[in-house]
Amino acid sequence: KAVLRGKYIALQAYFKRLEKAQVQNLTAHLKELEAEQQECPKPSRRREIVKIRAEINNIETKETIEQIHETKSWFFEKVSKIDKPLARLIKKKRESIQIDKIMNENGVSRTNPSEIQAIIREYYEKLYANKLDNLEEMDKFLNAHSLPKLKKKE
Repeated sequence: KAVLRGKYIALQAYFKRLEKAQVQNLTAHLKELEAEQQECPKPSRRREIVKIRAEINNIETKETIEQIHETKSWFFEKVSKIDKPLARLIKKKRESIQIDKIMNENGVSRTNPSEIQAIIREYYEKLYANKLDNLEEMDKFLNAHSLPKLKKKE
Protein backbone atom coordinates (compact mmCIF):
# COMPACT_ATOMS: atom_id res chain seq x y z
CA LYS A 1 0.00 0.00 0.00
CA ALA A 2 2.79 2.42 0.90
CA VAL A 3 4.69 1.52 -2.28
CA LEU A 4 1.65 2.28 -4.43
CA ARG A 5 1.17 5.59 -2.65
CA GLY A 6 4.81 6.46 -3.34
CA LYS A 7 4.45 5.56 -7.02
CA TYR A 8 1.29 7.65 -7.26
CA ILE A 9 3.02 10.65 -5.68
CA ALA A 10 5.98 10.24 -8.04
CA LEU A 11 3.65 10.14 -11.07
CA GLN A 12 1.81 13.24 -9.90
CA ALA A 13 5.10 15.10 -9.45
CA TYR A 14 6.21 14.01 -12.93
CA PHE A 15 2.97 15.23 -14.52
CA LYS A 16 3.23 18.57 -12.71
CA ARG A 17 6.80 19.01 -13.96
CA LEU A 18 5.63 18.24 -17.50
CA GLU A 19 2.82 20.81 -17.25
CA LYS A 20 5.18 23.47 -15.88
CA ALA A 21 7.68 22.78 -18.66
CA GLN A 22 4.89 22.96 -21.25
CA VAL A 23 3.67 26.30 -19.88
CA GLN A 24 7.22 27.67 -19.83
CA ASN A 25 7.80 26.55 -23.43
CA LEU A 26 4.51 28.05 -24.57
CA THR A 27 5.27 31.31 -22.77
CA ALA A 28 8.74 31.54 -24.33
CA HIS A 29 7.33 30.77 -27.79
CA LEU A 30 4.59 33.36 -27.23
CA LYS A 31 7.15 36.04 -26.33
CA GLU A 32 9.14 35.25 -29.47
CA LEU A 33 6.04 35.45 -31.66
CA GLU A 34 4.93 38.72 -30.06
CA ALA A 35 8.36 40.23 -30.67
CA GLU A 36 8.23 39.12 -34.31
CA GLN A 37 4.67 40.42 -34.61
CA GLN A 38 5.76 43.85 -33.41
CA GLU A 39 8.52 43.97 -36.00
CA CYS A 40 6.53 42.59 -38.93
CA PRO A 41 2.77 42.05 -38.37
CA LYS A 42 1.17 39.05 -40.10
CA PRO A 43 -2.38 37.69 -39.71
CA SER A 44 -1.19 34.06 -39.55
CA ARG A 45 1.23 34.88 -36.74
CA ARG A 46 -1.55 36.72 -34.91
CA ARG A 47 -3.76 33.61 -35.11
CA GLU A 48 -0.93 31.50 -33.72
CA ILE A 49 -0.47 33.94 -30.82
CA VAL A 50 -4.18 33.70 -30.01
CA LYS A 51 -4.02 29.87 -30.10
CA ILE A 52 -1.03 29.77 -27.75
CA ARG A 53 -2.71 32.16 -25.31
CA ALA A 54 -5.85 30.01 -25.36
CA GLU A 55 -3.77 26.90 -24.66
CA ILE A 56 -2.01 28.58 -21.72
CA ASN A 57 -5.40 29.73 -20.40
CA ASN A 58 -6.77 26.17 -20.64
CA ILE A 59 -3.83 24.78 -18.66
CA GLU A 60 -4.16 27.47 -15.97
CA THR A 61 -7.92 26.96 -15.80
CA LYS A 62 -7.42 23.23 -15.33
CA GLU A 63 -4.97 23.88 -12.46
CA THR A 64 -7.41 26.30 -10.82
CA ILE A 65 -10.25 23.79 -11.05
CA GLU A 66 -8.04 21.12 -9.47
CA GLN A 67 -7.18 23.46 -6.61
CA ILE A 68 -10.87 24.23 -6.06
CA HIS A 69 -11.68 20.52 -5.98
CA GLU A 70 -8.87 19.94 -3.47
CA THR A 71 -10.23 22.58 -1.10
CA LYS A 72 -13.77 21.29 -1.49
CA SER A 73 -12.64 17.74 -0.77
CA TRP A 74 -10.67 18.96 2.25
CA PHE A 75 -13.79 20.59 3.70
CA PHE A 76 -15.84 17.50 2.80
CA GLU A 77 -13.37 15.21 4.58
CA LYS A 78 -13.38 17.46 7.63
CA VAL A 79 -17.15 18.02 7.62
CA SER A 80 -17.59 16.43 11.04
CA LYS A 81 -14.57 18.30 12.41
CA ILE A 82 -15.13 21.59 10.57
CA ASP A 83 -15.64 23.54 13.80
CA LYS A 84 -11.92 24.02 14.47
CA PRO A 85 -10.93 25.46 11.06
CA LEU A 86 -13.97 27.73 11.01
CA ALA A 87 -13.27 28.85 14.56
CA ARG A 88 -9.69 29.66 13.56
CA LEU A 89 -10.89 31.72 10.59
CA ILE A 90 -13.39 33.61 12.73
CA LYS A 91 -10.80 34.19 15.45
CA LYS A 92 -8.34 35.71 12.97
CA LYS A 93 -11.03 38.05 11.64
CA ARG A 94 -12.15 39.03 15.14
CA GLU A 95 -8.55 39.73 16.21
CA SER A 96 -7.94 41.92 13.17
CA ILE A 97 -11.06 44.01 13.89
CA GLN A 98 -10.89 44.17 17.70
CA ILE A 99 -9.55 47.30 19.44
CA ASP A 100 -7.19 46.19 22.21
CA LYS A 101 -5.78 49.55 23.25
CA ILE A 102 -6.96 53.15 22.90
CA MET A 103 -5.85 56.57 24.16
CA ASN A 104 -8.29 58.91 25.87
CA GLU A 105 -8.31 62.73 25.62
CA ASN A 106 -5.56 63.05 28.21
CA GLY A 107 -3.22 60.77 26.25
CA VAL A 108 -3.49 57.89 28.70
CA SER A 109 -3.81 54.51 27.01
CA ARG A 110 -6.56 52.19 28.22
CA THR A 111 -6.89 48.43 27.71
CA ASN A 112 -10.04 47.63 29.68
CA PRO A 113 -12.87 46.81 27.22
CA SER A 114 -15.49 48.76 29.20
CA GLU A 115 -13.22 51.84 29.32
CA ILE A 116 -12.57 51.51 25.57
CA GLN A 117 -16.33 51.43 24.94
CA ALA A 118 -16.85 54.49 27.13
CA ILE A 119 -14.09 56.43 25.34
CA ILE A 120 -15.53 55.59 21.91
CA ARG A 121 -19.07 56.45 23.06
CA GLU A 122 -17.91 59.84 24.44
CA TYR A 123 -16.03 60.59 21.23
CA TYR A 124 -19.08 60.00 19.04
CA GLU A 125 -21.38 61.88 21.44
CA LYS A 126 -19.10 64.91 21.21
CA LEU A 127 -18.73 64.50 17.47
CA TYR A 128 -22.46 64.44 16.74
CA ALA A 129 -23.65 66.75 19.54
CA ASN A 130 -25.54 69.90 18.54
CA LYS A 131 -23.11 72.70 19.26
CA LEU A 132 -25.18 75.88 19.40
CA ASP A 133 -22.76 77.86 21.57
CA ASN A 134 -21.68 80.48 19.03
CA LEU A 135 -24.96 81.37 17.35
CA GLU A 136 -24.11 85.06 17.19
CA GLU A 137 -20.78 84.39 15.49
CA MET A 138 -22.48 82.04 13.02
CA ASP A 139 -25.07 84.70 12.16
CA LYS A 140 -22.36 87.34 11.68
CA PHE A 141 -20.43 85.02 9.40
CA LEU A 142 -23.49 84.13 7.31
CA ASN A 143 -24.56 87.78 7.02
CA ALA A 144 -21.05 88.87 6.02
CA HIS A 145 -21.01 86.54 3.00
CA SER A 146 -23.46 86.76 0.17
CA LEU A 147 -24.85 83.29 -0.33
CA PRO A 148 -26.79 82.31 -3.46
CA LYS A 149 -30.52 81.95 -2.91
CA LEU A 150 -33.05 79.86 -4.78
CA LYS A 151 -35.77 81.59 -6.75
CA LYS A 152 -39.34 80.38 -6.87
CA LYS A 153 -38.82 78.91 -10.34
CA GLU A 154 -35.89 76.80 -9.21
